[in-house]
Amino acid sequence: MHFPAREDYQSSSMDDLLEGRPETDADDGEVVTEEGTQWHVDVPSQLAQFNCCAYAAGDAVGLGPADWLCGEVNPLTDGTNPMQVVLESFYEKVADFAPPFNSGAIEAFETSRLIRDDDVVCLVGSRGPDYPHAMRVRDRRGRHWVVGKFGEDPILWTPLETVGGAYEGQFDRVWVFRLREPQSK
Repeated sequence: MHFPAREDYQSSSMDDLLEGRPETDADDGEVVTEEGTQWHVDVPSQLAQFNCCAYAAGDAVGLGPADWLCGEVNPLTDGTNPMQVVLESFYEKVADFAPPFNSGAIEAFETSRLIRDDDVVCLVGSRGPDYPHAMRVRDRRGRHWVVGKFGEDPILWTPLETVGGAYEGQFDRVWVFRLREPQSK
């Protein structure tokens, strides 16, 4: 779907998510501009035109910052889940993790040898499945972190734990997908 730029849009600083655990000196992430990529926006109102699923998996099907890729079945999608269609058509599932709500689950994701940069990470709800949030893997200091678009707000580079906390109660599993290699004829 395409949406026009909203004139009334106000970007969030995302300080609440980026403060992480204020009682620690842990690195809690940062807003990224994606300078030099098609996802870089010139004006903040453009952030309201694309969502997390388009950002995470849209490169495979030519989506860009003017597109919205639904992560759930809704009346506008004729009973299909567009994100599921993209994942099944262009990606393969390479890993499945428990939600990042305890240190063991967080460590398993951040140190996994099954995943690599630019893999697509989806928080998976049990209905269908649906994808309340999707992002990409990007290493930070030797650990797997995620880069994701938050609704109409900026793109953040954070630990998966931060994202999990923001979406707690909306997902049951964390699935990781990798773009399929082209088949030779």
